[in-house]
Amino acid sequence: MQHPEITTNDIVSVLDRSAKAGNKKIPIFLGIYGLGKSHCGHEFALKTGRQYIDFRLPYRTFNDVRGFGIPNRERGVMEWLVDEDLPQDPNGSYAFHWEELTNAMPSVQKVAMQGMLDRKIGQYEFPKDTIMFASGNRLSHKTGVERMLAALADRLAIYHVRPDLDSYMNYLQTN
Repeated sequence: MQHPEITTNDIVSVLDRSAKAGNKKIPIFLGIYGLGKSHCGHEFALKTGRQYIDFRLPYRTFNDVRGFGIPNRERGVMEWLVDEDLPQDPNGSYAFHWEELTNAMPSVQKVAMQGMLDRKIGQYEFPKDTIMFASGNRLSHKTGVERMLAALADRLAIYHVRPDLDSYMNYLQTN
């Protein structure tokens, strides 16, 4: 399947369109490291007045994302303590970046998939005004990337970010 090829200059406008469309299909930006994918996500957050959350998946375990289970013996259920890096204010406005998704272990990708598709992880629900997006490298970049779960890839809007001199010069001028 062919996916759109863009430059870093296009990332903010892709995120704007995704937000206007209700952020139903989470965009993922795949490209070689150092192109500025994360920087553009942060730029989008600043532009739209959202708090930027860089949620780096390769450094997390399943329990970091799903939460740590604590048995509630009175009710006979498991309760989960969620990661403090997840958005805490239910009325807050967030740009939530599933950073380096393709470098995450498959077990972490699975729980991230629930967060992206259901906008919740277990009983934790993301605030209504949360725009999600992801980024990562491609297998061909040989950066320790895991094969993305097919069920996850099928549900993401995949954009290939290519190196571009104009994008880089634009970045240098603004920074």
